[in-house]
Amino acid sequence: MPREFDPKSLLDDETGRWSFEETSVYQVFATLVDGRLTGVVTTRPDADAGRLFLREGEPVGVQLAEVYAPIGQLLLELGYIDAATFVKAQALIAHEQRLPGQVFIELNAIDANCLQQVINVQAKRQVRRFIEDCRGTFTFSRGPAFLTGFSTTTIGPDLLIWLSLERSFTEEPAERYLASLAGKHVKLAAGLSGLVTELGFGPPEERFLARLGEWHSVDELDKFGTLPRPQIGLLLKFLDMRQRLQLRPAPEAIAAIAGVPVTSIAPGRGQGGTAVAKARPAGKAKREKTERVSISVAGWTEPVPAREERTELTELPSIVVDYDALGVDAASSKQEGKKKGK
Repeated sequence: MPREFDPKSLLDDETGRWSFEETSVYQVFATLVDGRLTGVVTTRPDADAGRLFLREGEPVGVQLAEVYAPIGQLLLELGYIDAATFVKAQALIAHEQRLPGQVFIELNAIDANCLQQVINVQAKRQVRRFIEDCRGTFTFSRGPAFLTGFSTTTIGPDLLIWLSLERSFTEEPAERYLASLAGKHVKLAAGLSGLVTELGFGPPEERFLARLGEWHSVDELDKFGTLPRPQIGLLLKFLDMRQRLQLRPAPEAIAAIAGVPVTSIAPGRGQGGTAVAKARPAGKAKREKTERVSISVAGWTEPVPAREERTELTELPSIVVDYDALGVDAASSKQEGKKKGK
């Protein structure tokens, strides 16, 4: 029987053993980040181990079983230095046991800003290499006593979650996640600040996020063609996990629950994005003057079907909304509905 990853069950200075076969990589790191836990994750503890160190949910260091992406090689690869400078610096580093970055600065090959950029690239590559090794058994040792013997990393929790999602959130789980959004509209909840740069997003992702500034269904986002469908699932899942994605029932979903034929659906201008569904009961003649009342669902409103103006208010049709199916808070929605109906 799969064992649930539960690092909070550990006391300080205790170590627990789990398997990535039972808990996906991104779920492991999301649990540690969201739980603001301190300690070290060790992959393949019975062999050459890699370690990721966290302090209160923030990744603070990484240790790999092998030397990976050293500063000198990255500077050469990225075109900041030439081969002659690389060889000269390596001789000084080996002879004087000095820090590579400081040696390159003293040789006037780079400045401090350039060095920081390369350190950020190094940290990202090393963490990605660590995540590639996340398979089979792993351990988590809880407590500050385990935060020793590592090189400081510059990546934040968002980048850690993104890299782990890229590694394990493949096409099949992405499609299942998109299917779970059927009947809903999605919208970016908040700006990503400097995350677009930190996560390494390019123009396609930036265009997608710009479209996500308005309410859309998954099918609409897919038809835009900005990103391949699996990438849409990956990005929406990340935003959802980091609480940067808003969800609401689609107007069509409300109309289907009400059992009313919808004649037109148009975006509104209310706070939070109001959706207006113009509808009339089947078999009724269309009248120019109508009265409508609205129900409120998760911060947006949906009108009850139109009725003839001469009909008594007590005869208004009622709508039974399955709030569990819509994934909204029934209590708060009913309160909002009462206020709207006054």
